[in-house]
Amino acid sequence: INSRATAAAPSDVLTVPSCTTGPRHGQHTTMPPKKMREKVPPATFFKLQDRLNTFLGYDFPPGPKCMKMYLSINLQKGGTLPFCLFLMYYFDNYSMSAWLYTAAHGSYGLCWLLKHFAMPDPKWEADTTVLAQVNILALILLPYWLAAYLLISGKAPEPPIETCFIGLMLYIMGVVIMMTADAQKHFTLKYKKGLITTGMFALIRHPNYLGEMMIYGGFATMVPHWIPKAMLA
Repeated sequence: INSRATAAAPSDVLTVPSCTTGPRHGQHTTMPPKKMREKVPPATFFKLQDRLNTFLGYDFPPGPKCMKMYLSINLQKGGTLPFCLFLMYYFDNYSMSAWLYTAAHGSYGLCWLLKHFAMPDPKWEADTTVLAQVNILALILLPYWLAAYLLISGKAPEPPIETCFIGLMLYIMGVVIMMTADAQKHFTLKYKKGLITTGMFALIRHPNYLGEMMIYGGFATMVPHWIPKAMLA
């Protein structure tokens, strides 16, 4: 090996003399490092998870895809306020924490409906089967009502007013971030396709998801029970 060529070569690239290629005997050929030559194993777990989610949420048999995905989502979101009010009536619980939680979670559902009709998200326009809608409700959406049930039924202890204050602050900031990010996304993509790198998307890749995490984090903060917090994980 030519010592001058060896000294100039990068530290992670191996240079060897080639006897079969090149115009002259002893010409150096660069080879990628071993870690680059190794084949990266496919993300099998995530592929299987994606297929399972597609099967349960879109294609679950029998029957044709005759319902839009947003139907089950809007039903749960819009039904949250009546559900919480019914729980308050059924358990005769009109405490301060019950009113505050109902106002927060119920108004979030109304904000979601307002956002859907003013700025519809194309991904919720996908067609699904009837049983796929049932799966979405049973496995994803309805469990989010557990926090309201635990608090208003008395299964969870009464939270102090300071805890409700923190939860409401998280919820309000989360709603503002989610609505602002979704509005920017909707109107930007309406006139210019591509990756959004301005506004809130210049600060974080998915500000709308951050907003929703803050919203449900606020709800979980207001309910002194492990189940709402475990659902966030």
